[in-house]
Amino acid sequence: MSDLINWKELSRRLAGNETSITRNRIPKKYQHKVDSFIECVEGWEEKNIKTADLEQKPDEEADT
Repeated sequence: MSDLINWKELSRRLAGNETSITRNRIPKKYQHKVDSFIECVEGWEEKNIKTADLEQKPDEEADT
């Protein structure tokens, strides 16, 4: 999930500085907000991957 996040923009929005927060460095001050954001992104990924898997299964069965 970390590859999907635009860390520069996330840092700018939370800290007002493009370099305060990076993939490898999250100050304690912002840790809770970043963790919450990552949970949301992971939830989105899980929901959409499951949806994509369900949509593909009928096609796969038709091929066999």
